[in-house]
Amino acid sequence: MYKVIQGIFFITLGVVFSVVGFRTYQKYAYINQHYIKAQGKVVKLTPVPDRKEAFSPEIAFQDKQGQTYTLPAKLVYKQNQIAVGDVLPLLYAPAQPQKAFLYNSFNLKRLPWLLMITGLVFCVGGTIVLTYRKKKLR
Repeated sequence: MYKVIQGIFFITLGVVFSVVGFRTYQKYAYINQHYIKAQGKVVKLTPVPDRKEAFSPEIAFQDKQGQTYTLPAKLVYKQNQIAVGDVLPLLYAPAQPQKAFLYNSFNLKRLPWLLMITGLVFCVGGTIVLTYRKKKLR
């Protein structure tokens, strides 16, 4: 019975990882098609409360019309990872540039595939566990 539960758990976990990976892929495909890439400059570093040597940057960038926007990044960096004046890649929606966000190529390209492959591995592992259990019962 334990092996059956273990196999079902692995398959369920695999399906969850695969679905999350596929949804992430869809989201980033939409973002790549509809958002505009830009470069943002770090203009201020704000210390993060309750975290030693952690900072949240404030980013300034210009949209295609030349209007400058300044917004807080929702990421945290260590002190030695970022400095005022650094240039970071970001994406923004043309209709709402104030909703820009920082990105990296790992999140946009590799993360969805990593999630889907991890899900596939769990599904295969769960299937193997269930198959092995069935053979033992015969």
